[in-house]
Amino acid sequence: MSHTLNSLNSQSSADATFTININSIKINQTIDIVGDHLQNPWILSILNEINDLEASSADASSSSPSLRVELSLSKHFGRDSEISGIPEYFIVQGNAEINYWSSCIRCLDPVSRQLYIDINACFVHQQLQNKPEYQEETIAFIENQERELYFINDNLIDIKEFLHEQIRLSIDDFPLHSDECKGLCQVCGENLNHKCCSHHQANHHQTTVGPEVS
Repeated sequence: MSHTLNSLNSQSSADATFTININSIKINQTIDIVGDHLQNPWILSILNEINDLEASSADASSSSPSLRVELSLSKHFGRDSEISGIPEYFIVQGNAEINYWSSCIRCLDPVSRQLYIDINACFVHQQLQNKPEYQEETIAFIENQERELYFINDNLIDIKEFLHEQIRLSIDDFPLHSDECKGLCQVCGENLNHKCCSHHQANHHQTTVGPEVS
C-alpha cells in the first residue's frame, strides 16, 4: 500500500521542520515524499542552509539554486530483518538533486555546484542504540542491501534533519572554480585570476631570476 504526501506544507510547522510519527504508519505501508524548494518550506530551509547566498547573488545571470527530493518511507516487521531484537524497522530510500552556489576556497569567486544523491537508510528504535553491537555501527544489512543506520527519537523520524545530513556529507568542503585557480595575493588580496598585482609580479620576478650568485 502506497500513499503520497502531496501537501507536505501541512506536515511542516512554522519553523520549516518535517517529521513523521512512526505510529501513524502501518506495517508494509509506503509513504512517498516528493517535493521541491518552491512548494515546501522545509526543503527550502535545507537549500538556504547549503546555498551561499552571497555567491549566488554575485552573478545576475547565474542559475538559480534548487532542491528536488524523491523519497519513500516504508515500515517492516522486525522478524523479516537480518538484525535481531527489533520489533520493526523503517526504510528510507530515494534521491535528492541539488543545484547550489559556493565560494572557491582560493579566490572566493562564485562556484556553481550540482549534486545527485542516492539515499538508502534504515531507521530502528532508539533503545537499540545503547546495545554494544550497535554503538559503533553506521551500516545495517537489511533486505540484502547495506543501508545507513539511524535511530528513531521519541517515535519520530526527522526527515528534514536526515536529508540535511545526507546532503552535507556529499558536499565538497573545498570547492575550486578551476584547478588552475591562482588565488588571492597574500599581501593585498587582489584576485590573481583577474589582475596581476605589483606584489605578485615582484615575487614572480624573484622566483624566475633568483638571487645573484658570485
